[in-house]
Amino acid sequence: MLIPGTYRITAEHTGFKRAARNDVRLSVNDSLQAGLALEVGDVTQSIVVTESVEVLQSAGASIRFTVAAMYELPFGRRGQVLRSAPRAVDAAIGGWQVSTIFIYQSGLPLGWGDVVFFGNPDDIAKGPHTVEQWFNVNAGFTRNTATRPASYHYRGWPFRFADVRGPALSNVDLSIDKRWRINERGADVQLRGEALNAFNHALFANPTTDQFNGGFGQITATANYQRQIQVMLRVGF
Repeated sequence: MLIPGTYRITAEHTGFKRAARNDVRLSVNDSLQAGLALEVGDVTQSIVVTESVEVLQSAGASIRFTVAAMYELPFGRRGQVLRSAPRAVDAAIGGWQVSTIFIYQSGLPLGWGDVVFFGNPDDIAKGPHTVEQWFNVNAGFTRNTATRPASYHYRGWPFRFADVRGPALSNVDLSIDKRWRINERGADVQLRGEALNAFNHALFANPTTDQFNGGFGQITATANYQRQIQVMLRVGF
């Protein structure tokens, strides 16, 4: 039972366009029939986002650890060894300082293209983690190039996984230096030697994540430099 007034009548059904009729007036004791014709509509899909999720960044290292230390070698008149050395010997062996910086950083999340996958994504991280096969390439990736997604394909594969990461970074830099004071006016000479990546430790680049590439899952390059040794002589006055 409706009360008298002006109404708007709508009708809709799956696969048809919505139909509407406005300004339908209903008075006391009225009996009214409103016929609405439904037209076949386009097939569409609507997606409703009900909550937001945290975006995993490409530079999101879960662990980064840095240690810096400096140590003065215990030689010469200011040290514990050869404290009574002649002035010339003390000038050569005393006052040397050794410094080091150690950096460790966990691997970064691997970036993925539009992947064709039939399996459990949790199995991807269960790979042997070697340069020949970093992640589990047999977790469900298809290798047939005929299945490569077209450019207009609707992407359903994540850009990154939190537990599928590249190699970790581990690096040590060393340096040693000494200063000689020349006169009372502040003139001095500094000799410094540096060893960058002192232990010549290789930092592997991320593996290939293109499933149609022959090197899929393999690491084929390094991301750092070989050990570099440099010497500097500075004169200040």
